[in-house]
Formats: sequence, C-alpha cells, structure tokens
Amino acid sequence: MSKGLVEMFYNQHLCDVHFDFEDSQTVGAHTVILSAGSPVFSAMFRSEFLESKTKKLNIIDIDIEVFRQLLIYLYTGSAPKLAEENMTLLLFEAADKYNIDNLKTECTDVLLKRVNLDNAISLLIWSHFHSAAKLKEATLKFLAENSLGICSQPKWMDLIKNYPELCLLATQHMSKLQNKTKKTAKST
Repeated sequence: MSKGLVEMFYNQHLCDVHFDFEDSQTVGAHTVILSAGSPVFSAMFRSEFLESKTKKLNIIDIDIEVFRQLLIYLYTGSAPKLAEENMTLLLFEAADKYNIDNLKTECTDVLLKRVNLDNAISLLIWSHFHSAAKLKEATLKFLAENSLGICSQPKWMDLIKNYPELCLLATQHMSKLQNKTKKTAKST
C-alpha cells in the first residue's frame, strides 16, 4: 500500500468514515481502503445501506485497539500487535466478522506456534466455535501426542463435562495415535 495512504490513516487526514466506540473514542478511515480489503465493509458502504449515508458506525463488540489493528492491517498488510498474547484471538474474531481471510490465516499461524499443555484444551474449544479448522486439527494432534499430560488436568474433566463431542473427537485422535504406535512397534 502507498506510504501516503498509510500516513493519511495514522494522521486521520481526509477520513470519510468514523467508527465510534463505547468510551467516546473515535477512529477514522477511508471507505475505499476498507471496501477493497473487506467484502463486509464493501457491502456496508454501498449506497443502499445506512452506513453509506451517515459514514458513522458504532462498534460495541470489538475493543478499540483490536479494531485499530484490523484497520492497520487493511492499510499496510500487517498488524503490528498480531503476535501479542491477548491480541491474536480477538483479532481473528474481528477478521472473521469482517471477512478478512488473510488476517485470519496470519492469526491462525501465530496461534499454531503457541499450542502447549496449558492452552491446548481451551484452543480446541475456541477453534471449534470459530471454525478455525487448521488450529482445531493441530490442537487435536497435540492432545493426542500429549495425552498423559492432558488427561490428568482439571481442564480435561471440564472438557468431558461441558463439551463431550470435542472430548470424543480428542479421544478418537488419541486412539488412532496409539494404534499407529502399536503397529509401528510390531513391525520393528
């Protein structure tokens, strides 16, 4: 993207749309940039929608800093705070809402590197509800490979009680891995 366009965003110069947040903060942007990067924004700014007339949108379900990162991504192709622990999941959700697939992919790639014993179960649940198939599959694989450490956690009991279908899926992955391990051991 042109450096001039990025500077226009950072300086809030000639913004033709404004996003208002609950804490009375406002962020401006340019409908052309937003429309080019998001089919959802593109639809919003068509002449038959209210947003195209008022050029003001109230954002009540996304934190201003997360939304700002989403806008920066649309202007620059990168979100500077993407890899921050408390930002990635929220940025994925915002990208999903506005159908920005490249940003969703980048968020997923960051999350894939973070799967560990402490967060695998919660990432499995989150990925299931947000249709993040690649992350869901990776967490299932991680759970299967680390079943001894996972099954002794209180989170595993919560998964059994609250998400039995996901627990079954994880257990099936564990069983498949165990069967592969047995077959490999027999052939050697």
